[in-house]
Amino acid sequence: MKSSTLNWIKTSDLKSISSFKKVISDLSYNDILLLGKIKSEMEKFKPDYFDQKMIPTVQDKMMTFGYYGYGNWNMGKLNDADLMKFKEFVKDFLLKYKWSDKVLMSVYPNKFWTYIKIKLK
Repeated sequence: MKSSTLNWIKTSDLKSISSFKKVISDLSYNDILLLGKIKSEMEKFKPDYFDQKMIPTVQDKMMTFGYYGYGNWNMGKLNDADLMKFKEFVKDFLLKYKWSDKVLMSVYPNKFWTYIKIKLK
């Protein structure tokens, strides 16, 4: 995709792309390229064990990845040691990429899902 194509999409009146326009409205051409790189590299991210992986979502310059069934859960809460291990694994994984200084990362568990949010600075 070229910058001119992105501008055309953002200004288009086509109803068929209206939901896509909402996702990209706050994103620059470089933001979209970076999110594409992040998504490609995160395909290589493999935590120890998980049952299911969610399709990544993008909202407000933030991409969210989720892994269901990772770690030991007790009464709906992820074990603190497993959460810390997961955070360190994600951090180590992301730091090997040149673009890692252009993003912020957070990890949080919820209802047996462990989410990674990567936000563009």
